[in-house]
This record gives sequence, structure tokens and C-alpha cells, in this order.
Amino acid sequence: MNIEATPSATRDDKLAAITAACVKANPECERCRCHECDQDWTNRDECDDCQHTTERTKTAARPVRLADVLLARHKELLPVIAVNDAGYFLEIDPYDGNLTTCSRWNLRADSLDEQDDACVNFLHSLLS
Repeated sequence: MNIEATPSATRDDKLAAITAACVKANPECERCRCHECDQDWTNRDECDDCQHTTERTKTAARPVRLADVLLARHKELLPVIAVNDAGYFLEIDPYDGNLTTCSRWNLRADSLDEQDDACVNFLHSLLS
């Protein structure tokens, strides 16, 4: 999963890029609202109610959570990333098994928007 890394990216830019990577891996993070009848679309090509097929607005169906980040990362093989029960991301060296602590996800605020800058920066670089 590659997102464009921009050295001067703002926090909002990074959050948007991480969210896009998570939605690509898990489309349930996003919903579509039909412009014609104002109903939600499921993950299909047309509105469930009026079969309108063109204009729709994509919005977050729910906050991006830790599981979404892990799903976005799942297809990548190296480095191997794990999360411990305190929310710390651990990089596992596949050759010798050494662990490196990278950053921390606040498990009590399981929403990407509520993570600190260090976590957002780490996730942005991880998914780049």
C-alpha cells in the first residue's frame, strides 16, 4: 500500500493519505451519499434506492481505527509490524527477531484523528 510521501505534508494531508490507504484496504470505512435521493450507497456502482449512478459524496462511515491501519499494512511483508497490548507499534526484524519500538497508538482513543503527531507521522511513513 503506497501513499505519496510529501516532506512538507501537513497533519491534515497525512491524515487524508492514511485514511485513503485504509479505505482502499477496507472500504467499510467509507460511505457514499446519493445526490439524487440523499440515501447512503453500499459498496456498489449505483444507489440502493433510486439506482442513480453518477453523483455521490464520499464521507467517512466511521473513524479510522487501529484495525483499519493494520489491514492497510497487512499486504506489505517487510518490515513486519506488530502492536502490543499497550498500543506500541513494534518492528520485528525477520532475520534475528529483534524488536524495535516505533510509536504508540492511544488505545483509549481508537480513532486516527485522535492520535498524537508522532503516531500520525509514523503511520504516514509506514504506509508510504
